[in-house]
Amino acid sequence: MKKLTILILCLLLAWNGYMTYELFKVKEEKVDANTESNVTVLNSVLTEITDLVMQSEPKVVSITSRNEDETITSGSGSIYKSDENGVYIITNAHVINGNYIEVTFINGEVILGSLVGKDEVSDIAVVLVKPEFNVETFKVGSSSKSKKGEYVLAIGSPLDLKGSVSFGIISSIDRSIGVDQNNDGNIDWEINIIQTDAAINPGNSGGPLVNLNGELIGINSKKILNNNYEGLGFAIASDDVIPIVEKIIEFGEVERPYLGIKVKDISNMTIYQKSFYDIPIDITNGIYINELFADSILFLSGLRSGDIVSEINGVLIDNEGDFSKVIYGLNIGDEVDITYFRNNEIYSVKMVLQ
Repeated sequence: MKKLTILILCLLLAWNGYMTYELFKVKEEKVDANTESNVTVLNSVLTEITDLVMQSEPKVVSITSRNEDETITSGSGSIYKSDENGVYIITNAHVINGNYIEVTFINGEVILGSLVGKDEVSDIAVVLVKPEFNVETFKVGSSSKSKKGEYVLAIGSPLDLKGSVSFGIISSIDRSIGVDQNNDGNIDWEINIIQTDAAINPGNSGGPLVNLNGELIGINSKKILNNNYEGLGFAIASDDVIPIVEKIIEFGEVERPYLGIKVKDISNMTIYQKSFYDIPIDITNGIYINELFADSILFLSGLRSGDIVSEINGVLIDNEGDFSKVIYGLNIGDEVDITYFRNNEIYSVKMVLQ
């Protein structure tokens, strides 16, 4: 009986060893299969990115702005479209500062360009060139359809290193940056931007931010925030860029309504500041008209210094950025309806922007 028990135990141990070996073998084969599958997927993605770079690079140019033999500024440009007049290239306004504009294409050809126009407020400029060879243009995508976490490429010429590509993700799509264009302490314009961790250096300014569909969804700008933080890059959203570009192409500039106004942001005021300007404590939003020029359409329509603008065309104005964004989004000749407070009374007035 004792011998039989020992025999059974030996058989059970042998069976357990065999089953353990088979189970380990199955797991090893599964890991190998998963690893092989992951490598295949990774190689496929890398191939797509490489193909995308090859497709996008010919649509990007280097731009040098010169005075005689002196280089003033340099950056990049994104080939937007072409017609019977030539090829239109989008870049940043701060890239164009000299008397001569040299545009270098991927084939090494250098062509003198002419400035169609630039808009200092949005930091957008358009350059026209007339190459004697075929060029490819970007398909423009809607920045509003971009998603956080989406992969993107930033292409440009940082430190004059032409054709440099950086890869990253969209960190945020819900960013807007206030721009004080004339350094007077007031926000003149709010730019909708795409934040990315793809490296954007000074020479990248004017170059494209491209999604994995090969669409231009933003114009890279080192000037925004002028920061030197690692992993923090910005591009002006294509949905903001393209309307400005089209106005520049059609009119040579972006004409904005003349307001003749200086304002203060109530949302940033302390209790003491509100008391000084005689603003009720319970008013926490809107803009306070600090100064109004006599030739302003606002003055001619009845508004005065001390009034508080709360709505424009039904849009609530929480701060100065909201005010500028709504006004600058309209055209000269548009009718606007402004709601404002005066002496604790609400008034409304219609006017045509000039």
